[in-house]
Amino acid sequence: MEPIRFNEIYDSRLCEVTHQMENIRDAQIAYKREYKSYCGDIQELVDFIDTGYVRIEERKDTSFIYYDKKFEKDMPKDSLIIRVLGRESVKGQIFGECFEPNSLLRIFGTDSLFTMEAGKIEKQGVEAPTFVIKAPLSTVFADVKDEYPDQFSKVKDDCWQIGDLNKPITIGNYENTNCRASDTKALKFEKEYEARLCAITEQLDDLANAHMRYFDSLGSFTDNLDTLSAFMNENGLTFNSSELQYISGTKETYTFKVETDTISLSRREIKVNYDLEFSVPLCVVFKDLEDSYPYLYHDVANKRWSVSIHNNDPAIDNYENAKCKTE
Repeated sequence: MEPIRFNEIYDSRLCEVTHQMENIRDAQIAYKREYKSYCGDIQELVDFIDTGYVRIEERKDTSFIYYDKKFEKDMPKDSLIIRVLGRESVKGQIFGECFEPNSLLRIFGTDSLFTMEAGKIEKQGVEAPTFVIKAPLSTVFADVKDEYPDQFSKVKDDCWQIGDLNKPITIGNYENTNCRASDTKALKFEKEYEARLCAITEQLDDLANAHMRYFDSLGSFTDNLDTLSAFMNENGLTFNSSELQYISGTKETYTFKVETDTISLSRREIKVNYDLEFSVPLCVVFKDLEDSYPYLYHDVANKRWSVSIHNNDPAIDNYENAKCKTE
């Protein structure tokens, strides 16, 4: 029975540790986009995830005509226009706001740090950055080496690895496709996703309708739920503030962001534009499912369901909940 039990431990830790390593790889790729090289220190990379920012870019393919002196005629040339729209936190963009960066410091189940290095190689005359992340199996299974000595001796000299200092690659040397949810688990997660989508976006729709009524009457938005509730009740409009105080299924409250922009139309005339935005981080919505569905959770954790309203224009949302209204 010992080999069977060790194999179960092996498979479980393969999933846990390589999931950490793949998160580190995602952070390395973001780091490289910002600094044109990879990070060689795990603590520095964790700090980058925790407090760093990355650019939000818009990329557009274009072309233009230029005069080619060699051929003495106009020639088309393709080009890429990159426009920086703003900046966003690394943690929010890649992992979701609920993510704990320090969870990537140490190899799962141990007090040991991951081994990580960064370098550069020359490939076809071009300098290319490289990195490597390693989890020695002698460390991963150190706590069971006495219980399963024969099995430990077979793996102790190996390591799970992503990247290579001598090659510009970002793939791993392991096979962990079985770690992703089975079809049965994926179906369960999908059903839970749909149920929470319906419950929360119904709240978002109700809040959007209330805010638009408020603007139509008072010409501005409010970031206070009590103020919005009082307005609705004073005007005899249906609004259950107790049911909308918290994001459905959580203890988190809604936050409303109101921005104003004043435009001078003439010396005596100005126009004030009002913008309202509120959203729900999916890492909050599905946090309780992270341990049961780590990969599926990671796929949605950095996303949001959001609503934005400009003046008295119709609300704009980023979710599709038509099925919820027909069931």
